[in-house]
Amino acid sequence: MELAEFLQRYDAATFEWIDGEEIHIHEMPIGLERMLRRLAGYLSDYAEVSDGSAVFVHHPFVLLDADEIIYARTPDVMLYHPGQITQAANGLITAAPDLAVEIISTPNEIPAMYRKTLGYLRMGVQQVWLIDPEMHTLSIYRQGTKEITVLGTRHKMQDNALLPGLEFNIVDLFA
Repeated sequence: MELAEFLQRYDAATFEWIDGEEIHIHEMPIGLERMLRRLAGYLSDYAEVSDGSAVFVHHPFVLLDADEIIYARTPDVMLYHPGQITQAANGLITAAPDLAVEIISTPNEIPAMYRKTLGYLRMGVQQVWLIDPEMHTLSIYRQGTKEITVLGTRHKMQDNALLPGLEFNIVDLFA
């Protein structure tokens, strides 16, 4: 799909573009929106006091081959460190984020979310956080390793590698 066509169609209805297939994006339930805002707040506060990273909520990024879109994804939240974000002339982000966050809306989504997580890593995302509101967990997937870190409500997020200085209690996400 060409970039101009994507922009026109995306304005009409949000979707993702993966392997030549359009995937509709569903509305997030209200309770999960509150969790999303809380998490985006933690990341925005971190960005403001640390390195000036850019945080986006429900914003698409695309990977291009010339003007042809190969992938278009819209994470629930994404973060770019300074100098990592590139944009097309129309303002559309054309680089994979350093961090992509997805919140599982329903248990039926779990297999698709794991595939999406692996896809993000293949696209060059450094870390993917997969939040499961039903299990009250935040799973961290990292580029270059098959190891997964699962944090529950008794844990604290402390990421010294990708986001040095970021700290928050996991239980607070689910409050």
